[in-house]
Amino acid sequence: MVVSAVVVRDLVKVYGRGSVGVDGLSFTVGDGEIYALVGPNGSGKTTTLRIIATLIKPTRGSVYVYGVDVVKEPLRVRSMINYLPEEAGAYRDLTGYDFIKFMLSLRFGGTKLEEAVEEAAKICDLGNTLKKPIRTYSKGMKRILAVATVLASKPKLLILDEPTTGLDVEKSIYVRDLIKKYDRDVAIGAATGPLLAKIGGWLGGLRIFAKLPAWLRW
Repeated sequence: MVVSAVVVRDLVKVYGRGSVGVDGLSFTVGDGEIYALVGPNGSGKTTTLRIIATLIKPTRGSVYVYGVDVVKEPLRVRSMINYLPEEAGAYRDLTGYDFIKFMLSLRFGGTKLEEAVEEAAKICDLGNTLKKPIRTYSKGMKRILAVATVLASKPKLLILDEPTTGLDVEKSIYVRDLIKKYDRDVAIGAATGPLLAKIGGWLGGLRIFAKLPAWLRW
């Protein structure tokens, strides 16, 4: 029996004072898919991803990652995933190389760590810039560094929130192609920009949220 990578059923998240973040959302992500949640700001994309990543709990409904309930067994889920938030910070005084090594040491050790660091360096393709402090990096370079690091961690499920946020078109396409080239298992992400209208060819699935503006319909 093939187990889906992600199953979301009748998901509801209500915040304080009755503010509804997600209202009755259901979708399934198959093993090996790259799947996008597309919609305007405030439509519930980030809330959904944070629930899948076990960072917040749903009010109602169920979410499973490879058959594991995200509420009942969050530690098992976390062992299978990696999550890149929209505003991922980086230690300004570390070099790019040291940042990669530190982050990947949370998942690997020994030879596997060395191999993962080497792969992340290859993926981001920043060359000698990796020897410089991150405070000297542009926003695009920081984002590429972060994406490369999570890709090299080789999770079963990679969760990306607005992976191209704040990037120009050229850098956005570069990051998009990195995800397509190096993701080996499953990726699920959220996006709002018009660039999403051009990527249908490499998506395994798509969930369009309500109130989608006309320029994002295709």
